[in-house]
Amino acid sequence: MLILEEVLPKLTGGALWMPEQAAPSGARLICPDLDITVAFTSNNLVVDRNPVSEAECDFSQIVATIHSTLVGRFDLKSMSRFGARRIKRIPSEDVSHAEQLSTQFVAKWPEVSGSSLVPRSLDVAFNVETADRSKGLRIAIKPFQRFDAEIEINERLKQPPHLLPKGQREALLDQLRRQRTQKRDPVAGVAIDIDYYCVSPSRDLTPQAFLDEAWQEADQYEAALLKGL
Repeated sequence: MLILEEVLPKLTGGALWMPEQAAPSGARLICPDLDITVAFTSNNLVVDRNPVSEAECDFSQIVATIHSTLVGRFDLKSMSRFGARRIKRIPSEDVSHAEQLSTQFVAKWPEVSGSSLVPRSLDVAFNVETADRSKGLRIAIKPFQRFDAEIEINERLKQPPHLLPKGQREALLDQLRRQRTQKRDPVAGVAIDIDYYCVSPSRDLTPQAFLDEAWQEADQYEAALLKGL
């Protein structure tokens, strides 16, 4: 961890990296400026970045540096798995809208004659893999909500403020505030969780090459999922 504290600031333009936790079984290192957390134990290494962060950085290079440092210091000979996980959040106005939006990810729902039940929300996961199961991608789709999310949004926030008989200024401010929140950190919506993985990667597969491959696959599947929404 001391080596990472010295190396990573040089790689990230002087951004501060500090230890958050240290124990014989592992450690955590954080970079508040880039909203990155590094955690490693005797079993795994996880480098996580909050997508809300607007700071620029070469995430692949950061991961590669951390990986090579640990491989060198602990003389690691092989890896059991590489994984790259990305969660895309599609914002919605409220919880009800999030549930309704999630149902659009299935083209055909089962129909039962005479039933009064209708699709309400979707929570599903599926895997696609290569024939030898060495590489694959798992996608999970479900509505999400924060504790303070509204079940149904106030009707006046769905109307142009100038059409309201009174409270136009307050309605406009509420709309702008809600739009900023939805853009940066939505309170409700649909989460598309894409996890690309490689089992028993060869020593020739670098973290940068793996991440490039992972993001390319994730982009293609994400575009296919969002098509027509």
